[in-house]
Amino acid sequence: MLRASGIDANPILVSTRDHGIPIFPTKKGFNYVIAGVELNADITLLDITEKYSFPDILPLRDLNWEGRLL
Repeated sequence: MLRASGIDANPILVSTRDHGIPIFPTKKGFNYVIAGVELNADITLLDITEKYSFPDILPLRDLNWEGRLL
């Protein structure tokens, strides 16, 4: 939907805290997807599953080391 609106956005694969930290990028290493929006040569992270979420402030379940930009 972001791309259809003309916004430069890409999916980012992450592993939730309950799922563990992936050592290598495998199919089973990641279990959640957030959006990465490119604004002013910077990537803003979005997780729109929370009703009162803000850009670049992710829920605690998403904070688990690093993600993979696709």
